[in-house]
Amino acid sequence: MRFLQAMSICAAMSSALKAKADTLATCLPVTTIGRVVLSVSLLVDWFARFFKRELFYSTVGAMPLQLNALAVEPWHFSIFYVGSSPFILTICFLLGLAAYLGFMFGRNTRLFALLSLLFQVSLANRNIYPGFCTDIYSALLIWFIVFPNRQTVRGWPLYGYLFQLGLIYTASGLSKITPGSEWLDGTALSEVARYTNITNSLGQWLGHLPNWMQHALTFSSLSMEILALPLLLLPWTRNWIISVLISFHLITLATMNLGELPVLMIGALLVGFRIKPKFEGAAGPETEAPVNKEKPRTDWKKWFHSAAPAYVLFTLALVAIISQDVYNRVFWPTLLKWKVEAKPMPVPVPVQYFTGLVRIRQTWSMFASPLPKTLVWPVIACTTKGGRQFNFINGEPLNWQTPDNLAYYYDHRLYKYYNALYGFYAEGKTNLVNACGEFLVRDWNQRYPEDTLQHIGIWFGFAPTTNATNASWVKIY
Repeated sequence: MRFLQAMSICAAMSSALKAKADTLATCLPVTTIGRVVLSVSLLVDWFARFFKRELFYSTVGAMPLQLNALAVEPWHFSIFYVGSSPFILTICFLLGLAAYLGFMFGRNTRLFALLSLLFQVSLANRNIYPGFCTDIYSALLIWFIVFPNRQTVRGWPLYGYLFQLGLIYTASGLSKITPGSEWLDGTALSEVARYTNITNSLGQWLGHLPNWMQHALTFSSLSMEILALPLLLLPWTRNWIISVLISFHLITLATMNLGELPVLMIGALLVGFRIKPKFEGAAGPETEAPVNKEKPRTDWKKWFHSAAPAYVLFTLALVAIISQDVYNRVFWPTLLKWKVEAKPMPVPVPVQYFTGLVRIRQTWSMFASPLPKTLVWPVIACTTKGGRQFNFINGEPLNWQTPDNLAYYYDHRLYKYYNALYGFYAEGKTNLVNACGEFLVRDWNQRYPEDTLQHIGIWFGFAPTTNATNASWVKIY
């Protein structure tokens, strides 16, 4: 009975959100709203990188150019290869800012989508580690290159775009269905709530809900992800599932620190939202546009001489490339966990190079089973000439206790970078870790010559999610 009540409340919330979206869409095309929200997400990412541009994109930074060869693909390019002086770095970032603003406000959205894609790829190929959502950004921007300028999207490109978008959710959901999965026994929500390095105080409160409610939310979330792809492709269910997914991302925005990911996905979903056109009828009140029940005949000769075949081929090619990549990275490992004799899909070398070139190798399985039972966070312990001891990451006095606000302890867009640092250490690539430590010392001493650093140490704390105060420490530099 309580489960049905919870489901009815969720359905009512989704209906209310859909009604609000319908009202807003009558004032402004929904595609435009989605593109603006997506642009806001890109701008957030730009500002986060811009203020750390010397640290992560100069040759004297924490990731020197020659060491980044471990992350780039055989075919790669970057506008940052032109030079690494502060002036050139600033010019490159300003060009990227102009592309993002043009994508948001410009008339030729196709051109600015292409320029935005080139800038995103340039960022990733210069240094992939401080990035966040790079693959999703790239895949979405490719579709905007073929979408009509500042118009509602229809036809094959729309379905290709929705397929790519829905595949993110469905692949994520299927990766959670494995033997012994916490998502199948209903305990996944309580486990995720313990990730204090992701969830805030409100998110941790979800872990104290009654068991029946946690199970209902866990199964609802899993069902939503698995069904997202087919429901997005069906016109009569599309608006409903988009409303549900937007509600989901609003909840994650309020309960988790996932960077700009929720905003990015909300903008991407709004692009596919549709409303019926209205017009002012003869009687005065607003009515629905009349529907022509006659099936129009297709002039195939005219069709083949138009741009339509190119759109069809582009859509099918891009969908095939993305599908094989998701199969090899998500579906195939999931099948192996079920001990199914499956093989990875063979990929032609040119296709591998293309996917690496434009960075569309997308996966979204961070909460796949089995869920981690350990929290990890870095501490960069510094001592200055004047005797000040502090943590370089947040500038606070040195403290080895688990931070109360671990979810906002450092910029979440840099989580991949800190994880990479420990990975380099574990793989014996100490030159990468040393490059980071040496740059931090050099950068500080240039900015504060009167109080230079005398000592710096990069540490990683490991603690069980059930008792985060009981941490063990590993020093990597």
